[in-house]
Order: sequence, then structure tokens, then C-alpha cells
Amino acid sequence: MPDFAFEGWSNTERLLTHWLENSGTWCAVDPVDMMEAMPSFKQEVQNCFSGMGDGLFDSGWVNFSPGDNVESEDWYYAFNDFRYRVVALRMTGADGSLVSEYTVGVKKPYVFGDPRHAISHFGITMAQAELQHLHTTGLAQNFIAMGIAHQYGSLGGLLGRLPYWWPAGASSRPCVA
Repeated sequence: MPDFAFEGWSNTERLLTHWLENSGTWCAVDPVDMMEAMPSFKQEVQNCFSGMGDGLFDSGWVNFSPGDNVESEDWYYAFNDFRYRVVALRMTGADGSLVSEYTVGVKKPYVFGDPRHAISHFGITMAQAELQHLHTTGLAQNFIAMGIAHQYGSLGGLLGRLPYWWPAGASSRPCVA
């Protein structure tokens, strides 16, 4: 297998390796790292707050796809598209400053197959159906990649960040970089 980390694609390598390890267990991703690597994703999350007054907000699950605007080849080849959800509490302080606490969740079924486009890299082109065949024959296992990051502070500047989340009761954080 090519060394994707050499290309700077550590998440691509980690997720593809996890798929090929054939365990089917979930894999942790960090939404803050994703927002830092993809400014348009960060902007979309921040747009959730535009026009929002004090109170609670829940975006519901929203699909994000970079389309032709590839800001991070690593996340593009790792995920391409994914779903995210923003849940927030926004308050206006006595001095008029806006303070927010919000959680960004990311979730992506890691699967191959139609109708997705073929993958071409390193001079090789593989149809999605060929990759999915590894799953159907038991040589690789589809899984869910997910993560949650809780942010707090003013929207103008991040004051703090809690590390990404893993399910309560999980004995470990599988597939963590």
C-alpha cells in the first residue's frame, strides 16, 4: 500500500488502514482539525450563528462536500463528503459581548461503492465497485468515522477546546492518530 503519510495524508492513511484491518469498529476523527484544514467547513459551521440571538440552536445533520474546492487533499481523499451537526448555546453578557458554547459533531460511514467516482492516484485507477468488493468478500470492513468537539468562548476568538469525544463506556478510542 502506498505511504499516504509521506504525501501528508495521515488521515487518509489512518482511515484506509483501519478499513483494510477488517475490524468494523468505529474510528475517531477531530472536527476541529477538520475545520482548521478546510476553511470553508469552518465558515459553514460559523454561519450557523449568523442572525442567531440568545438561546439554543441545533442545525440537525447537514451534509458537507468540498465539491471542486479541495482545501485539504488529506480530508478529501479520507472522506470527500461527510455529515456534521452543530448544537449551540449563545448568550449576551452584561457588557454586550456574545459568548457561545457549541459542539460540532462529524459522522461519516466509511464505505466504497457506486455511485461514487473512481479513485485515481499514483498512476492507478480503481472503480469504487472494485474497492467495495474487498468488503463483500471479507477482506476489508466498512465502519463509521465520528467525532465531537466542544468549543467555548467568543465567536471572534476561541478561548478553549475540549478534546474530541468517544462513546461512553468504550474501553478505548479505536483508530486514533
